[in-house]
Amino acid sequence: FPGLVAAALVAPEDGASAAEAAGCWDVVVPAVPAGLAALPGLVARALARRRDSASRSVASAGLLESFLDALPLPVFFKDVEGRYRVCNRAFAGTILGLPKEAVAGRTIGELSEAIPPDLGAVYRDADRRLLASGDTQVYEAPVRCADGEEREFFFRKVLHRDEAGIPRGIVGVMLDITERKRAESSARAAEARLRAVFEAVPDGIFLKDADGRYTMANAACHRIYGRAPGSLVGRTAEDAFGLEVAGHVRQADARVLAGERIETELEMTVEGEVRTMRVVKVPLDPVSGAGAGVCGVARDITLERRAGERLVGAERMQAVGQLAGGVAHDFNNQLVAILGYADILREEFDGHPEWRRHVELVLRAARRSAELVRQLLAFARRGRYQHRAVDMHELLEEALALLVPGFHPSVRISKTLGAASPVCTSSL
Repeated sequence: FPGLVAAALVAPEDGASAAEAAGCWDVVVPAVPAGLAALPGLVARALARRRDSASRSVASAGLLESFLDALPLPVFFKDVEGRYRVCNRAFAGTILGLPKEAVAGRTIGELSEAIPPDLGAVYRDADRRLLASGDTQVYEAPVRCADGEEREFFFRKVLHRDEAGIPRGIVGVMLDITERKRAESSARAAEARLRAVFEAVPDGIFLKDADGRYTMANAACHRIYGRAPGSLVGRTAEDAFGLEVAGHVRQADARVLAGERIETELEMTVEGEVRTMRVVKVPLDPVSGAGAGVCGVARDITLERRAGERLVGAERMQAVGQLAGGVAHDFNNQLVAILGYADILREEFDGHPEWRRHVELVLRAARRSAELVRQLLAFARRGRYQHRAVDMHELLEEALALLVPGFHPSVRISKTLGAASPVCTSSL
């Protein structure tokens, strides 16, 4: 039997079992006479094993084909000439819209009815690079599918080599990443919208990590804190504001990192001016309440605070005006009596010039008081008043005439009334 190749030498009595155990298909009977009796059985079993091996190869090939067709990912193998030799149903049907038999043995160029020329050029160029480099190739490229829709795919290709290491073809697997790409595009668009809102908000918005370092801060935050654009990111409160302010900031941040939501007001010097900031801070992970970081919103309320103070002042002035109006009204009633009795005294002292002069001073003071009452009523919006010219020199003379008699004799008053134009406008 010259066609039999020795795989093992076996004894006739155990030759069959040993050969079978070794998985041998062909055996040689030892050159002992007793072995000839076992030769027909050995040959028969060897031939049966060949048939079983061929059957197993066919079965293995069928199993591999079923396995590839069960995969949802397109898989293919092409030789070094670019001819498809093996592909699964997902590649042939979903990608090319052809049966597998119509794909086998054809190149990209010969499948122009299924692969547009422009995309085919991309795939051929990628194959050439892989054959030249020998490395694993990973890339993303558009693919025109059988339904006419162009979708994005992730390609992973490797070279198939024979036992001698010579490249025999390319094995490729494709993954449809269209939905992922769309999700990424939507995420980028959403991020761009949020970034636009983040930068457009007039309040300062910032994020910090657990170490108190700014990780994000919008333009308003830099403007409110008087810092150059982008200078806060990567810095701590100590770096940005100094130790005094940083102490308050650190205390507030510690409470937020513990899960609190806080609102504080902080005074700090910005560009040489003391400004008041209202800052609201919440944990960066509000769901769990734990502090992976701090999210804050800062607003400069300096003008608001000043406006509030002005409002309080206006309300106080209004109260003073109301009080002044009431006092002036009562005082005006008393002045009427003073003026009346002063007129009577002036007539009584007609023959006494010195006393009459004193009464005249009383009358002038009473009239001046009456004018002050009118001004108080005007301040309280209860009287009628008008603007008219007033001689300030004359007013000062009258005031001194009233005040000097009450001064101590050692007090000397000197006056210099040298205004070129002593007349001014006053509300009377």
